Amino acid sequence: MIGGEKKISFSTSTPGTPSNAYYRFGKAMKNYAIAQWISLGAGLLYVVFINIFAVVSLNSDFFDILPNGYYGMVNSYILFSIIMIGSSLLMLGVAILVFVRYIQYLMRLKEACNASQNPKLLGHYKYEIRVLILSIIFPVVAIIALFTAFFPLTTNISLMIQPIYVTEPDMIQTMYGFMIGIIILILLLVVFAIVIFIFRILSVLRLDEWAEELQLQSPVSMTAIKEGTNLIKWGVIIAIIPFLSSFSTIVLLIGYTKAGNAIANTFAAQDIAIGSGPSFTSYTTPSTPTFGTTSMPNAGQTYTRSPPRTKPLGSNLCPFCGAPLPSEDAKFCGTCGNAVR
Repeated sequence: MIGGEKKISFSTSTPGTPSNAYYRFGKAMKNYAIAQWISLGAGLLYVVFINIFAVVSLNSDFFDILPNGYYGMVNSYILFSIIMIGSSLLMLGVAILVFVRYIQYLMRLKEACNASQNPKLLGHYKYEIRVLILSIIFPVVAIIALFTAFFPLTTNISLMIQPIYVTEPDMIQTMYGFMIGIIILILLLVVFAIVIFIFRILSVLRLDEWAEELQLQSPVSMTAIKEGTNLIKWGVIIAIIPFLSSFSTIVLLIGYTKAGNAIANTFAAQDIAIGSGPSFTSYTTPSTPTFGTTSMPNAGQTYTRSPPRTKPLGSNLCPFCGAPLPSEDAKFCGTCGNAVR
């Protein structure tokens, strides 16, 4: 065909594709882990500093034989109070930072679920929402139950102070009611804690299953993600053992850091390859004439953007980036992360 030419086709990555959504999800997970590390470090420093300051204050105040020892003790108490207030405000700020990062994590997780339509990742999101709701309801219910248990006792004590005669059976009945209320409160808190723990386990199991799917499709590039989610899973599971609760926190934070960093780095590379500019999948030069003359490209030639290629029948290539799929029944591309089914 004289002067014939083919259109140049290329595919680009839009903000709604799974690769970009996964990248933002990984960044949010890493930021949430960093906030948790800051909270852990601030809490340890808070406890250590308060204990050291308390010991120093005791040794300098109660064993000081100088005439102005009393005023030194008062000054130490004032300084201690100021430090306590400042430290408490700092811890409150760190807690707010952790909560904000967690909400951002959930938002990016929701975006990744919408972009990929992966049921495992969606299950992780749903269970995390349930954990968040129960964690908010838990202290409210505890306060109400505690007030309900203590209210009869405080009422009878106030009546004893007043010049009103309170019989012993009434007081015994009040004490029994108080003990029953405390038992119910403890049982209620235990039930809440168990339900939250079960939802937490189910949440991290779904996250680990999602990472396992990625690893099966691309064992080389997705292994670090699976290692991170595996640490998250075991960090939550071993938290039930009392003597290992502190160790489980470290394992959990290492897992969040490793998984978030791996997700962000893996899909950032895909974003550079696909989303930073046109990725040419095929192009041809104009055909030459059949009579030995050379045909030059048209000066006014225009290039049109074509949609992603559809997968040919019987082929095993990604319809978005053209890379070979790990298997015929793969649901996601191991190179760009897009859902192919």
